[in-house]
Amino acid sequence: ICKTTLVACVAAVASEETVSTLKFASRAKHVRNAAHVNTDLEKKTSLHELEGELKRLRALLAEREQGVVDKRKYLEAEAELRRSEADRLQALRELEARSEEVLEEKAAKLLLEEEITRMEAQLLGASPASLETNAPAVRRLYEARLAEMEDERLALLECTASDAQYQALLSKQRDVLLMMQQRTFERDVAMRSLRAESASLQERLREAEDALDRKTAQLIHLQRLHIERVEPPDRSTEEALLTRVAEHRKEKRALAALLDGKVTKLLE
Repeated sequence: ICKTTLVACVAAVASEETVSTLKFASRAKHVRNAAHVNTDLEKKTSLHELEGELKRLRALLAEREQGVVDKRKYLEAEAELRRSEADRLQALRELEARSEEVLEEKAAKLLLEEEITRMEAQLLGASPASLETNAPAVRRLYEARLAEMEDERLALLECTASDAQYQALLSKQRDVLLMMQQRTFERDVAMRSLRAESASLQERLREAEDALDRKTAQLIHLQRLHIERVEPPDRSTEEALLTRVAEHRKEKRALAALLDGKVTKLLE
């Protein structure tokens, strides 16, 4: 706890100054000090923390960039699906307009059939000579109307086929989108598994390197003793060390190849 002491000097001979001093001392009693520990961070410590944070952010960025390609394909497929839906909506609007035209043509057809019925009634009540005279005109009228009805039927079939094509395209785009989502999920699972396997292989590779270094040092020591004739050579020990060194080197190469394969698969 930090305490501040104020000493006020008073004298009877200076009454006015004494009163002022006492008033100041009274006000000073209510002052509260807050002490803080003086902590100055060193520049090296701050730079070290910033470098660590920068490395962490770079690692995070590299990890997130791995899924950018799949996400871009997913967005492209989604955009294509939206365009297909817009095209289908436009086709449905055109089909609706064509349906209204067909209804109008049906109404006109009904009026024409009524006119034909009226003409037939007139022909039935006419003389045989009149029937022979008007028969070609009636036949041509029937043939023209039948041709119009066939054209209307073909137009309706074409509109129906176009709508079926849009439905098939829309279904295909949805299947592609679902497939991209499934592939993205499977890729994330595989990447996590490969990272775990890669870490395990790196640990095993480090252990193999340490063992190889120890065996190599022992072999070099024995060879030096043999050269210096400090102690008689032990062929069995030397051969055993050579065998172990060869085994460790073989294991190291196998682990390195396996690790390279995992890393290559992870980067695909």
